[in-house]
Amino acid sequence: MKIGLSSLFLINRSFKELAECIVNSGVRNWEIVDEGNLKLDKRRVGLLREIGNSYDVGYSVHAPFADMNIASFDDGIRGLMMRKVQASLANAHELGASLFVLHPGLWGGIRFAFEDRIRHYGLESIRAMVRQAEELGLTLALENMPSPLHFMLETPEDFKRLFGEVDSRILGITFDVGHANTQGSVEEFVDKFMDRIVHVHAHDNDGSYDAHLSIGDGNIDWPQIMKRLVEGKFNGTVVLETIENPTSDLDKLKRYVR
Repeated sequence: MKIGLSSLFLINRSFKELAECIVNSGVRNWEIVDEGNLKLDKRRVGLLREIGNSYDVGYSVHAPFADMNIASFDDGIRGLMMRKVQASLANAHELGASLFVLHPGLWGGIRFAFEDRIRHYGLESIRAMVRQAEELGLTLALENMPSPLHFMLETPEDFKRLFGEVDSRILGITFDVGHANTQGSVEEFVDKFMDRIVHVHAHDNDGSYDAHLSIGDGNIDWPQIMKRLVEGKFNGTVVLETIENPTSDLDKLKRYVR
């Protein structure tokens, strides 16, 4: 098991600051959020790849997520969304990332009338991303989402249905512990999907909403969660996704692992 940092806490800072932080932090596993001021392009991918080679840094990439809906009922909007996430996946490949984190689609306001069609669109978008990830040799890790934002993959039952409909060796779960806590399903995810969890997002909350607090500032039982991951032989990366002072949480997670 590896411990890493998400660049989410730098999303409104400059890309130069991100590069400096990667070099100076001593953290050797980074999840690059392809969003906000940190959006990836060819030049930035090249710079990060150079840093990775020079400082032995490993990367994962988080797909764009602001205003994104890969299950949009509108064909034009859905096509635009897919082009954005597919370009991001291609950049992840060029970066040498091992894993790509993707948010599922949203149900939208007309679910009551078109639930089956919206589910179909979301499923076809995931299948298209799976095909691209297979071609590029990346793991695609779909993230469980928080309540009550009306995403298509929130509960363990949602993922059970998905895995029954999409069978691929490169498809796994980014287990977001904070998101699961808003569902009251942290233990259930670990119990049912330990063999499908390939990546973990770590941040805290009190269960009422997705606050992205520092480890220990909410009600999540981190020693128990980390113990379960160790016992389950999880060999991916636990990425700190707190939005303030995440480096102070690194030692906490490492202690829990030990």
